[in-house]
Amino acid sequence: MQRVSASSVQHTISTPLPHAFHTYFWDVSREHINVQKHAKYIVERIMMWGDEAACRWMHQTFGEEAVRTTLKTSRNLDKKTA
Repeated sequence: MQRVSASSVQHTISTPLPHAFHTYFWDVSREHINVQKHAKYIVERIMMWGDEAACRWMHQTFGEEAVRTTLKTSRNLDKKTA
């Protein structure tokens, strides 16, 4: 899992990953996903597989700057998604 730098995350994130979004993380143990530590990984997954509600949560949780940084630097997103 990759990390977004602390300066990219607008505020301290204390919210857990919503249960409704667990389907986007089918290949990892959801108990070990730390929203703050794994921000880039979560943004990548939601951008690839998420619905509108997941994208809204992502923007509210991580902020526009962190999402934009992930889109620009991620090697895991295809051109269509980014």
